[in-house]
Amino acid sequence: MPFDAAMLAASISEMRRYLIGARVEKISVPEKEEVIIHFHTFVEGVSKTRKLTICTYPDNSCVHMTEVSRENPAVPSGFCLLLRKNLIGARVTEIEQLGFERAVMFSFRTTDEMGYPTERYLVAETMGKHSNLILLSNEKKVILASRLIEISLNSKRPILPGMRYENPPAQEKRDPLTESRESFAKLYNDDLPAEKFIMRSYFGISPLISREIAHLAKLRGRISAESLSDAFFSVVDKINSADFSPTLLLDKSGSAVDFSFMPITQYGEEYKCLSFDSVGELLDRAASDKTRAANVRHRAADLLRTVQNAEKRLEKKIQILLNDIEASKDADKYRFEGELITGNIYMLKKGDKTVTLTDYSTDPPTNKIVELDPTKSPQQNAAIRFKKYNKLKAAKLHATEQLKLAREEAEYIDRVKFSLERADGETEIAEIRTELENGGYIRSKASKKPQKPKKPKPDKYVTSGGYVVYCGKNNIQNEYVTFKLSQKGDIWFHAKNMPGSHVLMVTNGEEPSAQDYTEAAIIAAVNSSAKGTAAVEVDYTRVENVKKPGGSRIGFVIYKTNFSTSVLRDEATALKLKKE
Repeated sequence: MPFDAAMLAASISEMRRYLIGARVEKISVPEKEEVIIHFHTFVEGVSKTRKLTICTYPDNSCVHMTEVSRENPAVPSGFCLLLRKNLIGARVTEIEQLGFERAVMFSFRTTDEMGYPTERYLVAETMGKHSNLILLSNEKKVILASRLIEISLNSKRPILPGMRYENPPAQEKRDPLTESRESFAKLYNDDLPAEKFIMRSYFGISPLISREIAHLAKLRGRISAESLSDAFFSVVDKINSADFSPTLLLDKSGSAVDFSFMPITQYGEEYKCLSFDSVGELLDRAASDKTRAANVRHRAADLLRTVQNAEKRLEKKIQILLNDIEASKDADKYRFEGELITGNIYMLKKGDKTVTLTDYSTDPPTNKIVELDPTKSPQQNAAIRFKKYNKLKAAKLHATEQLKLAREEAEYIDRVKFSLERADGETEIAEIRTELENGGYIRSKASKKPQKPKKPKPDKYVTSGGYVVYCGKNNIQNEYVTFKLSQKGDIWFHAKNMPGSHVLMVTNGEEPSAQDYTEAAIIAAVNSSAKGTAAVEVDYTRVENVKKPGGSRIGFVIYKTNFSTSVLRDEATALKLKKE
């Protein structure tokens, strides 16, 4: 889903409508690659706080108005503090796109430390892996950037404090916004597919829009210089006149696959076009929980490696223990031979190598051939076998106990991995990191000042019947939901025999309807490790039936007198019930 120059132009059109003259009230940096600026705006006689998000993720860079709330880290970063110092209280005087590039400059009017009027500039470059957010002085010199670039890395355009900012280098292509029909006709090359001609000749246009232009030309008949020119300039005119129609493309399952500043017709019935009133609303929808979770997982790579290493270690340990248990199967053989030698010891003497002894434990008695160590006495041969029997018996007992513990730990690690894969915020990553530190899987980072632990914030849903449903997103939140938020009579849900969230429906002493039960079960199914849209079996019971065994790992519970139901993993229903 590319945020191309045309999409940025649409976003800037919206930002200018709301933010010119607005005052900066608050700045937060929920993640290293994301900045949210709160503005006090006064538009058409209405005073309102509006939010702007600037994302510089390598695979999800964008700038747009937003309604999404993000949780802030306990300690703001140095970059955040510097942005606050320079921009809090400043007013926006201009928002301009730097050429037809994926870069936008915000101009601010503010005061310096002495109280004199001055300017500050904030440049957002949404260029994939080269994305950056740069704060500039009144002389347009770099104060700080989210990604400083040393001269050794880019001698033509370093980004370092004190250096004058330079616009992104011009591409060796043509600007579609200033192109003329005559120049287009001369440049047209029918040896290339139409979409490739557009992509190779003009900057700022994504592959999606290039294909759409080619498709529009086909609708006019055979692709020619004239039909392609008409289609090309119909799109360019939309951009130049700010005639934007924010559109989201959805596949048949309802998942977002792409977005655009204009309707997309090239896919026919394969994809559905969903229109939005604003670019911000569109991009909030496109930046789904899955996209945000992917960005967070990128930041939690060290934790994922720790969990994966623990998985591999436990796999090896479990296999070794299974081999030990298999080897201990000979224990009874040694005990039997020891008893056989003891029962027939009057017939044996030192020096015997092989003897045939009668086993009277069978009916009728049978003869057994037993090999002896001729250097040992019969009593010593029997003692050797009893010793081997006791050793193997003890080894089996130890291996069985260790196997149980290893499998429990493997289940725990599986739950942690599940939590990591679906984490969608810095707070959740921090909770999982704390959990792994407490479990001894990673070393605790030294802290100058101990931080008071934050109260967990599980996801919140409301059923059709008005019942609040809490859903834990990791082991810490699961225990908080089950043992701190619950009251007697509340209903507890969990996907059967798989990692998943603890889900609690708060009943307030009432009996929810069958639909409420079904919706809570769907929430548990969606927040489990079950894949696809197949039916998921979900257990549910009164929360007082859920217990935590003494000494068990965090997040582990047992329960009894439960019921089970089978529901579809209906993400659309769960999303509809979810509250911010």
